Amino acid sequence: MLKKLRMNYIRKTTGFVLIAGIITGSLMSSCNNDKSKETTTPTETVSKLPAKPVKLPAEKADSAAKFVYLTFDDGPLPGSEAVNALTLEHKFKASVFIVGKHTGNNRTSLRTLHDYQKNPYIDVCNHSFTHANNNYDKFYKMADSAANDIRRNQTESNIDLRIVRLPGRQLWMLPERDLNMKVSSAAKTAELLKIDSFKIIGWDIEWASKGSTPKETPEDMIAKIDDLFKKDMTFTRNHLVVLSHDPMFQKPEGQAALVKLVELIRARGYVIENIRHYPDKDIAE
Repeated sequence: MLKKLRMNYIRKTTGFVLIAGIITGSLMSSCNNDKSKETTTPTETVSKLPAKPVKLPAEKADSAAKFVYLTFDDGPLPGSEAVNALTLEHKFKASVFIVGKHTGNNRTSLRTLHDYQKNPYIDVCNHSFTHANNNYDKFYKMADSAANDIRRNQTESNIDLRIVRLPGRQLWMLPERDLNMKVSSAAKTAELLKIDSFKIIGWDIEWASKGSTPKETPEDMIAKIDDLFKKDMTFTRNHLVVLSHDPMFQKPEGQAALVKLVELIRARGYVIENIRHYPDKDIAE
């Protein structure tokens, strides 16, 4: 299926961008595994990304519309290439939160980032440079260092949007409101990022993984999404953020599940949107 996705990706992107090349080799096996033997040349850096396309505008919808934001963390990793290709094949918007060190020493991962940047359906956002090396308590105890880690990723990964998801923390921070700031060990880091005009995005529901595939079925997920909307239990009324992780979609069954979930979301009449269009203010307030 992934071979078919690659071919479809090449056909679909002809009108948008120049193809960077056929992706070969294998990606890293975990969120913090950067032990690849393949390294970039001095001239092949993230800062030399090709020109980015104009991203898609906000979807037109009435005031009663319900919006779903599909977000994918930790890439580029196995599964990222499929996420990129599926958005083009099935024309749905997505937002990816990337980890900088996953692109720093591997040509395949770097090309995947290039593809994300060039894809008009995808918003590329910040998920820190190191992912806290999975030592979150230590990471956030040094707030200045943690904020600098995120700033580093913004620069070295050439990210335009000042939108971040903090590694290992469920926290929201928008210009007019926030959530979990008072109880989170990451609050000081968040305040420093606020000075730099970053928005911090949490999530309303997580699509969990079971190994390298999704744990819940698409039918399970749409039922949970329906229930959250019905009970008005999202951070912003009528706006729901789904968290998932790129490695869940490296296998055909995961890819098929993602496509099915997109179909179910659309069948409900929900609008799939990019995270850049997430409202700063809850109009229900």
